Amino acid sequence: MLIMPILNMINMTMSMRIAHRRHRPYLPKMPSTKKDKRVIFLTTEEELTAIDEWRRRQPDLPSRGEALRRMAARVIAQDSAAAD
Repeated sequence: MLIMPILNMINMTMSMRIAHRRHRPYLPKMPSTKKDKRVIFLTTEEELTAIDEWRRRQPDLPSRGEALRRMAARVIAQDSAAAD
């Protein structure tokens, strides 16, 4: 009668897996900082290559997201300076 305890253990393990899937895992909330908004956009392969090449020329090799933030900040600063 060794089979019954093994079957019970398998059944219990399966029910735990199913119950675990029903509940969403705990996800901590992102802090409310200036980087809390997500922007998704489409780009061409050439534009992505140009962004990656620009990133590699930076001394600290920023991520793509950080590179785009820096590029946007430069353009905004230039436009603001040109408007003055």
